Amino acid sequence: MARRSILLNNFPAAARRYGRFLPCPQLTTAELHRLHAASAALKALGFEPHTKGIFEDSLWERRFEELTAFQKQHGHTRVPDLAGRRTPLHSWRIQQRKLRRLGKLAPGRIARLDTLGFEWD
Repeated sequence: MARRSILLNNFPAAARRYGRFLPCPQLTTAELHRLHAASAALKALGFEPHTKGIFEDSLWERRFEELTAFQKQHGHTRVPDLAGRRTPLHSWRIQQRKLRRLGKLAPGRIARLDTLGFEWD
């Protein structure tokens, strides 16, 4: 039976960028078809596939908590760069604005950022 290698889309981009690949499960063609059928059935019921990895979700949550603390301390969400060097929170804020502009930021995340008074422009 032919085996097909599945590349994982949810491991950190840095690992892909530097060529560090994680072990991938080997699935048969039949297993792949069952996986796709199950995914299609869940989508038909209204479930959205989880396309982000655990690493990205926890990083987003951590940066959101940092932004919440920044907003409470300063009264706004315009995180400055320090002496021309972007801090991780500043870069994250820029990325959120870009993702929303491209239509790639989840509505739930947009709503959470809006509760902080996030400035999109």
